[in-house]
Amino acid sequence: MVFLAGGITGCPDWQAEARALLDDTELVVCNPRHPVFDVTDPNAARDQIEWEVEHIREADMMLFWFPASGGVTQPIVLFELGMALGRGRELAVGTDLDYCRRYDVVQQCRHADLSQIVWTRLDQVCLQVRRRNATAILRGRCSFPSMKSPSRDGLASTAVSPCTDEQGGRCRVSSKVPHFR
Repeated sequence: MVFLAGGITGCPDWQAEARALLDDTELVVCNPRHPVFDVTDPNAARDQIEWEVEHIREADMMLFWFPASGGVTQPIVLFELGMALGRGRELAVGTDLDYCRRYDVVQQCRHADLSQIVWTRLDQVCLQVRRRNATAILRGRCSFPSMKSPSRDGLASTAVSPCTDEQGGRCRVSSKVPHFR
């Protein structure tokens, strides 16, 4: 399972592109971008944070993407990256060359793990996710079988992981093979 960590508020919908780039894999892709989200509703914010924390904990890997977003620094994502680096999580990280805090992301990743590459294009980050997932498949680590269920975000019915729930419904996987970790 891969969690799409990156800017949402004030940022382009890069998650749709990432999902498309990973669509032909067996990966469960958890997308925290909510189709309709009222940032002024404290209940919606609480529910969103709970959903994200739960799925970050369950994820085998986190894909971090910091899109160009003018002066929007995306502080929550920087915090999540710091937590993930500190916990030694499996990561694929990238920033647009025009992301205003790119230098900080590169330096933090370098200090946490000298082998951590910070890519400059989203397709490169998704390719890294594919490579790491292929390695997990070769090692034969299977977490759970896929099951058929409709997606709540308007996408066609696909096999989804147990992380599709009443609250989120934003994780999905292709029906080709079971999800491996």
